[in-house]
Amino acid sequence: MNKKERRRPSKKKVNKNFRRMAELVIIFFIIAFVFTSRAAYDDIFKEKTEEPVVEIKEPPATTTVIVNSEQEKYNNEQMTGAINSIIAAYEAKYSKAKISVIYQDIKSGYRYGYNDKEYFSFASTAKVIYAMDTYNRIASGEIDPSLPLAYKASYAAAGNGHITNNPKKKTYELEYVIMNMITYSDNTATNILLQGSNYNMMTIVNRVYAGLGISTDQILLENNKMRPESVEKVWLHLYKNQDKYQNLIKYLKDTQASAWIKQGIPGKTIASKYGQIPNVSNDTSIVFGENGDYLLLIYTEGLPNPGTSIPDIARQINELHDEKQK
Repeated sequence: MNKKERRRPSKKKVNKNFRRMAELVIIFFIIAFVFTSRAAYDDIFKEKTEEPVVEIKEPPATTTVIVNSEQEKYNNEQMTGAINSIIAAYEAKYSKAKISVIYQDIKSGYRYGYNDKEYFSFASTAKVIYAMDTYNRIASGEIDPSLPLAYKASYAAAGNGHITNNPKKKTYELEYVIMNMITYSDNTATNILLQGSNYNMMTIVNRVYAGLGISTDQILLENNKMRPESVEKVWLHLYKNQDKYQNLIKYLKDTQASAWIKQGIPGKTIASKYGQIPNVSNDTSIVFGENGDYLLLIYTEGLPNPGTSIPDIARQINELHDEKQK
């Protein structure tokens, strides 16, 4: 055998080398396939597991106060704290007294109520409801305003007013009776109106409150008691319907007897009605002014010196109201 023949690789060895090369190529393609597949899998996995972006919205406000700006909101919070302080000072000084205060700013919608769901004696503040009911019945044609109301000796009662403190007549004009009942809180005039129309206090209050969607408690009504928040609705209705109750508004502006809120807020036009019986002193009102109108109702039990205390409470709240509007 010559040298060339000995150097030529054997057929068996060639086949072995070819198989090894083929294995390397296959391994390369397998590795390439694995990496390519993993990248694609990662993209799919990422797409399936990525959290969608959701816009979260804050729930709407649930306050009853109309807030036009952050500054007004801040002022409302200040107002609440300031009125709380006024009442707290009186409660600390007169621990046995019970006080309710309602302040409602008609323009802004801000409302403050303290003990407004507690029961207090109406006293003569109920006379506004009697007058309102009478005008409602006149408007509906149930009452003829020109018909005179008869007077009986049993109607006489002590107190203020032209009818109570002057020689009695056999009959009185309806409008004159209402004027005396409201402007002077004349108790005799009130009896003439109620007895002459054959309606008692409970019937009238129920009728007016039903028209305003206010529920009543008969047991408490029998004791001449209601919640200040219910009386507030009467005054708000009166304010919103001044054209319908022009005479009533005029008589309330002319009130003189124990006009405590008026005493505390001189210089403003105020329609008010007070009420006072032993241990009870109340005053309810609409305060008109350049800085906006508002309702102010003050009900008290066991508060000493109401002729000083109620005007002082009214004065401080009015100062807060005017300051808030600046």
